Amino acid sequence: STLSAGIAWNRQQQRYSLTFQAAPWLETTFSYSGFDLSPTEDTFDRQFDIKIRLWEESLYIPEVAVGLQDFLGTGIFAGEYVVASKRIGPLDLSLGVGWGRLAARSVASNPLSQINDGFRTREIDVGEGGEVNFGQFFRGEDIGVFGGVSYDTPIDGLRFVAEYDSDRNNLVEDIDDNPFNFGLIYDVTPGVQLGAS
Repeated sequence: STLSAGIAWNRQQQRYSLTFQAAPWLETTFSYSGFDLSPTEDTFDRQFDIKIRLWEESLYIPEVAVGLQDFLGTGIFAGEYVVASKRIGPLDLSLGVGWGRLAARSVASNPLSQINDGFRTREIDVGEGGEVNFGQFFRGEDIGVFGGVSYDTPIDGLRFVAEYDSDRNNLVEDIDDNPFNFGLIYDVTPGVQLGAS
């Protein structure tokens, strides 16, 4: 029963999101993003994401979750992933595999295509949203790998974060931006965080 809101800006887009953790194993996010398609045109898009925890972290086993990004929106941000995370002392580590946008920095061919050749092809059909496109889930020629680390610094409430992002985060041009991101997050008060990255 956790409800959180977030605002984020980068050079290409602004994103406003509302996340609701309806159950310990289920997290949903509704986002509204604005981005520049051209110097004279701004576009706004809505996304709906879902993340399902498959099992909880234990002493030796990481927590594992599966998620769908923008599966009910237009599909501009569509991607699927499986991610594992594990806390070790002050470190919180995560490593995942992604399809769709999360395979933009591909590292290997899609292993699901070994099961069925249909997983090799991904429909890239940006629609008007509101419909689930089951024909694209976990599909595409390649997969990407992403990961991150969060370090609880000795300063109370301050965390250092670093990540490798498999999404190129470009909406218009094929820009080969830096996949590494670094930042700081500070818990100002319970329930309020500020971050810079």
